[in-house]
Parts: sequence; structure tokens; C-alpha cells
Amino acid sequence: MLATSTVHGLEIFRPQVVRIHQIPDEATNRTVACPPAMSFPQVITAQQALDALRQMPESQDNVYYLFVTDSDDHLVGVISLRQLLVAPPGARLFEFMDRRLITLPYQASLEEQAQIMTQSGLMALPVVDEEGHLVGAMDMSDLMAAMQHQTTRTLHALAGLSEQEDGDRPIIAAGLDRLTWLTINLALAFVVVWFFSTFAGVIGHTVLLAAFLPLVIWQGRSAATQTQTLMTRFLTMGQAHSMDTGHTLAREIMLGSINGLIMGLLAGLMVWLWQGSMAFALVIGIAVLGSIVLATLAGTLVPLACRTHHHIELAGASTVLVSVLTHIGAGALLFGLAGILWGLGYL
Repeated sequence: MLATSTVHGLEIFRPQVVRIHQIPDEATNRTVACPPAMSFPQVITAQQALDALRQMPESQDNVYYLFVTDSDDHLVGVISLRQLLVAPPGARLFEFMDRRLITLPYQASLEEQAQIMTQSGLMALPVVDEEGHLVGAMDMSDLMAAMQHQTTRTLHALAGLSEQEDGDRPIIAAGLDRLTWLTINLALAFVVVWFFSTFAGVIGHTVLLAAFLPLVIWQGRSAATQTQTLMTRFLTMGQAHSMDTGHTLAREIMLGSINGLIMGLLAGLMVWLWQGSMAFALVIGIAVLGSIVLATLAGTLVPLACRTHHHIELAGASTVLVSVLTHIGAGALLFGLAGILWGLGYL
């Protein structure tokens, strides 16, 4: 590959036959920054290309392939260094270049570009626009650096931390960022508390329900974490577009239902053996079943909904929303079922 970090850097050592390509500054749908690239006209000879390479400084050591373009800057082929070395000196590049191209769309997301490069098995790929013009190049080191940056940003978003957060950041600045996130969580926690308070009558009649609330929430939260982790992996690896959303949702619902049924039966049996009340055991068992199913739905749909908006900072919002929905769902199931049985005289 022939690429560097700036066009100015290319101009310093660019041989006369070499062309420079970069993403236009006015492009509005670019999603991933990539270095500009150099290419060789398809009509020059193998000897001219070798002479041009010899004119470049030794520091330009990231050359894997030569990009070949036509007179309109369309990428028409690639040539490996081995192909160039064994080709007859007078052969034109278009005579022995490889026309089977694997390219990165410059408007593709970072995850999509990572998936394409991983599947190609190549160390570098050209970046093209919608019309096939060469506009840059991306090698594996550039991509891994971008992925590392995005992963760090996502992890910080999940924890409500600033991207600039590190061990040397001023305490006041770091504290304000964290305080904002804690305030949001406190507000949402009050929403959950208010929701639970609407069942005060049921809780007052059967105080033991409050003791079992963490059990129901814990089971739902564990199921949500499993599903949310899986969905985050799909999204991070760029598999969301190739994924059948309906099939994935149906699969997760089936898994949640099976696991919920097993855990609900187990929880209900343990409550019945402990408390000796079949009605109370039924409430706990159904609440655990429903909590796991609802949490699985939340863990699947919320990350997908956030990612649909192409807003990586919503990673933190995804975690908070799943947590709030899980708590409210568990409480509604537990206290709602208990209220029904209480009204019927079984509790």
C-alpha cells in the first residue's frame, strides 16, 4: 500500500508518475478518517514503477501493494511487489495487474471496514467512493488504532466517563463529568422508586415480597447482561447489517423463555419448600420467568435501537435504559401478580 498521514507528506517525496488521492474536504457522509493514497497510471511500465519506488525515502516502508488507476482516477487494479519484480521491465501495468478488487467504501462505518478487511485476509485495502474513484487507503495498523480508540470511547460511555478521562486529569474536571452521570442515574432511580411506591398496599400486606424483589431483579439483570453483551459484540464487529433482526429477536426470545421457565420453576420450588405457600411460590416463579423474558427483549432491542441512530455515545444510554426497564419490569410482574392473588384472597 502507498499511503501517508497527510497530502503534504506525499508531495515531499512523490515521484512525477505517481498520483495522489484523498477524500474530498467537502464530503459530508464520510465516517472514518483514512490517509490519502498514491497510485500509478495503468499505462506506465513495470520499470517506471520500480524507478519511482526507488526514488522514495527508506522511511516509506509500508508498501504492500501498488494501486493502479485510469485517467479518471478510477481504481482499476492492484499489483503486489512480487508481481512487479517478476514482470518484464517493458510490460504496462494494465497487462499484469490484478483486476479482482476488494475495496473499502469511504462512507462505510469503522465496524464495516474492519469486517471487510478481516474477511479479505489482506494487510491493506484501497478506499473508494461511490463511483469507484480511489480516495485513500487503510492498512491494518490504522484500522486497529481506530478500533482501539472507539473501544475506549465506548467503555468510557458505558461508565459515564469523559473521553479525556485518565489518571492525570484534574480532579474537578473529572468530578464534574462523573457527577453529571451520577445525577442522571439518581433521577432514573427515583423513577423506579416512585413506580415501586405505587404498590405500597400490596407490599404492606405481604412484606415478604420486598425481600424477594432483589431475587427477581437479579435474574432479569443477569439475562439482560448476557443478551446485551452478545448484541454489543455483533455491533462492534460490524455484523448488525448482515444480521436478520427478526431471526435474532426470535432466537433470543426462545432462549429467554426456556431459561426463564427453568429458573422460574426452580425459584418457585425453593420458595414453596421454604415458605410452604403455593400461591406465593407461583408469584415468585412467574415473576422470575417474566423478568428474564422482558430483560432479554430489552437487552436485544435497546442496543439495536441506539445503534440505528449511529450515535456511539448512546452506549451508556443503552446500559441505563436496559437497567431501568429491567427493574420496572421485574417490580411490575412481582407486585402486579401479588396484587391479583391478594385481591382474589389467595395471599
